[in-house]
Amino acid sequence: MDVDPSAPVPEAPPQPNCLIALMVQEGVDYHCYRLDQGGLWSQKLGQTAVTNKDGKGNKITDPRKAVPLPYGPQYKFVTFMKIFTNIIDG
Repeated sequence: MDVDPSAPVPEAPPQPNCLIALMVQEGVDYHCYRLDQGGLWSQKLGQTAVTNKDGKGNKITDPRKAVPLPYGPQYKFVTFMKIFTNIIDG
């Protein structure tokens, strides 16, 4: 899938909902970045701590352009998704 990295990032839904970026390593694994309230993106790989930095230590302003972590899989961007936390009421 070809993704235009210059396309704008969608607007985040109101809190407590969130915007995520879905990444995949085809046939192996998936990974998500979450847009935080301050406008940066955060990620968490396995047992590591949550971080808003990419593989080169830069703060993540666009997950499509983030440098992969050196010890992690090489994920490719798939899509942005809005996650709504209050869809199921019960």
